[in-house]
Formats: sequence, C-alpha cells, structure tokens
Amino acid sequence: LYNSPGTFNVNLEISTAHCNNIFNTTVDVEPSPTISTSSDVIDGCTPLLVNFEAFSDVDANVVWTFGDGLGSNEAIISHTYLSQDVSGTTFIAVANATSPFGCIARDTIQIATLPGAQASFYSSEPSCAPMEAIFTNNSSSAISYFWDFTDGVTSIEDNPMHTFENTTGFLETFPVRLVAIAENGCNDTTIVGVSVYPEAQFDFILPEDEGCSPFAVQMPPLGGAQDIIWSFGDGTPDSNIPMTTHVYTNETEFAETHTLHVEGTSNFGCIGAFSTQVSVNPQPIAQFSTDIQVGCAPLSVNFSDNSERA
Repeated sequence: LYNSPGTFNVNLEISTAHCNNIFNTTVDVEPSPTISTSSDVIDGCTPLLVNFEAFSDVDANVVWTFGDGLGSNEAIISHTYLSQDVSGTTFIAVANATSPFGCIARDTIQIATLPGAQASFYSSEPSCAPMEAIFTNNSSSAISYFWDFTDGVTSIEDNPMHTFENTTGFLETFPVRLVAIAENGCNDTTIVGVSVYPEAQFDFILPEDEGCSPFAVQMPPLGGAQDIIWSFGDGTPDSNIPMTTHVYTNETEFAETHTLHVEGTSNFGCIGAFSTQVSVNPQPIAQFSTDIQVGCAPLSVNFSDNSERA
C-alpha cells in the first residue's frame, strides 16, 4: 500500500536450486486530488436558492450532483431547490473532483428545505357584476393568509368574501392571489382566475322627457338587451316590444309625473333595469261663447272666454 505519491522501484528476484532471475520495474503513484466545498446557506424556505463553491488542486474536474436529480460540471454554481413536501426535505449535495489520472476526491453538503405552507383555494362560479364571490381556503400548514383580489382590495381573512365590479361590457377575469404563511415564515403562493360577467346596464336618456297630453314617447334602443319589458307607470299594460311608442295622456288640471321603467337581460344572461321620469302636462282646451251670433250691422257682440286648463 502506497500512502504517498511518488515513483517507486519494485524488484522481484526468484531462484531455483540451480538458477536465479531478477525483474525490475517502477510504480508511479499519482497524488489524489483534494476538494473543499461550501455553500452560502444550508437551509431555508422553498424555493431555496443555494450558491455552491468547490475548490480542488491538481487541475481536477469538479462535478456536482445536488441530490434532487440535477447536477452541474461547474465548480461554482447556483442551484434552486424546490420541495413539494410541506414537512420539509433534506438533500445531499455531492461534489466529485477527478484528477487527470482518474483519481477521485469527494465532499458533501446537506441542504434542507424548511417545513412550509401549501396554498390552495377555490371560489364561486362566474356570475354577473356586482358579483359577491365566496372564497374557500383549502391551504395546509399555514397560520396566516394574504389575499390580493387585483382590483385594489386585499384581505387577511381565512375565508373572505369580495364583491367584484365589471362595467366593461366584456367578460373580465381577475387573477386572485393567495399567500399562505407558515409559522416559521415560509410561504406558498397560488393564483386562481375569477371570471365576472359585465353588469347589465340599460341606462338611457329620452330626447324629450316632458310634453303636453297626448305626449308620444318612443322607447330608445338598448344595445345588447334581450327579453325587454317596458313599464310606463301610468296604469297601462307593460310592453315587450323593444322600441315601442307609448302615448301618455293627462285629463287633469295638473302636471303628472310617471316612472318609465325597463328591465332586460344581457347577452351574458345578466338582468338589468333602469328608470326615468316622464312629465305630462294637461292639454288646455280653447273655447268661448257669445251673447248673440246673428244681427244687423253695426252689431255689438259680447264674448266670454270658456277655456279650460289655461
């Protein structure tokens, strides 16, 4: 056994009762490489970034295996450990230094991902805005939570409720983010899209909302509205004709105000409604009488104004 490098002479001498022989040779023992390794951290929360360094002499080739199925032939390398186990995982990183003569030296470092939380949740099915979404938190190994609804509102409740608005006229999806935080500070994040149908908005402005009896009002077009029902507020039957014309009458001596109301359904199945006021003034009735209608000139006639609502 040669414990140190060098060149050694080996002699073999044999003999018989009458003869002998000698064989000489040399044995070259190459130096074994040395290796030292280090890392900037040995434990932490997943994903855990570790910076490894390995140093060797005799111009050795260094190869890392990180213990998670991955490796590198760079002596100085960064590696990220991912662990799906909330109880934590231990990895053995191994650095092998191989000299040009095939001699090998090895060093190991133990890396541990700390126990952490696992974030998980689901929310309500898509609905019409304003949509009150209920969130069910299925996270594990967490003691606190942070919710970001991506509309400017956040929450730290376990199972929050949140109202989403959507007045864009299009389907809108909000990427809701949940951060689940473990007791040691390790956290996990998950994102789930919450879809919200646009609010059905059937607002309109009448060209004229005040007139004299009989006052004819044509209903305006309502883009995207289906199953429209007009209520005129004057006791007459409702109408399901989209752009119908309705005649308001006023036989009283005073102005009357009626509530014009419409309900409909959007292309997304959302129900919307809108109301506005219509003022109907009484129509004056012009009439007069005379004390005499026929006579000889010069004829003096007395006129009496009998008009109504004037």
